[in-house]
Amino acid sequence: MSALLYFSKMHGLGNDFVLLDGISQSLPPLSSQTVHALADRHCGIGFDQLLLLTPATQGGDFHYRIYNADGSEVGQCGNGVRCAHAFAIQRGLTSKQQLLFETMTTQIRTQIIGTKCVRAFMPPAQVFAQQQAEGHLFSHLDIGNPHYVCLQGGDISDAEIIRIGEILNKSVAGGVNVGFAKIETDNIQLRVYERGAGLTKACGSGALAAAVAAIGAQQVNNPTTVTMPGGCLSCGTSCSTEGDDSIWLEGEVNHVFDGTLSLSEIGNE
Repeated sequence: MSALLYFSKMHGLGNDFVLLDGISQSLPPLSSQTVHALADRHCGIGFDQLLLLTPATQGGDFHYRIYNADGSEVGQCGNGVRCAHAFAIQRGLTSKQQLLFETMTTQIRTQIIGTKCVRAFMPPAQVFAQQQAEGHLFSHLDIGNPHYVCLQGGDISDAEIIRIGEILNKSVAGGVNVGFAKIETDNIQLRVYERGAGLTKACGSGALAAAVAAIGAQQVNNPTTVTMPGGCLSCGTSCSTEGDDSIWLEGEVNHVFDGTLSLSEIGNE
């Protein structure tokens, strides 16, 4: 029987995560089947993404791997990295108020703001030509992961968002996060279909993508507030403390509970 593994359940605006410490405890390789089983909200723990912290390899403070609920691995998660900073402090892995996280696609700086807020700085967004799909015009951006954002998507039903999200994910290699935004006075109302997770209460990178698209189109001020079913994030573009142009998001993170699990009991071994 395998040893019990410590985990924490956390969320950022209802976008929920299971976090595993792969630094002070030894973990076997995680299969996509195991991650998918853990993500089951009836028979597993339940989460949108599983986050695994491991030692840094490229000069950062930590490396972290991001697994979607369907078991696929991705390179960026805005709400996840903010929770990862709080988890690293809670777990006693660091006491630093500013950290540099490495992922398989990028590096992300984070900073503790107040008692429960964490700000994450991302590299500049790549903005591509707009795309027409399923009768909607989408801004196409990459901020370490790919996004389609419809800035005229306020009246679209959740069922339609799911339908379009599933179609676009099948048509784009590797899938794509799909956001539908309604622009209001200095506020963006947003719903996001996340690749590998479906319609979520909040999506940090989706909020940032929508903000970058709307700021670029001069439809909102910089910074702006992005409101999702789970709550609000502040998002903006600015010159970072290290002198490079960055995009950032900031909001609360919340610890839900801690627990232990045995991967052998869910078919990893």
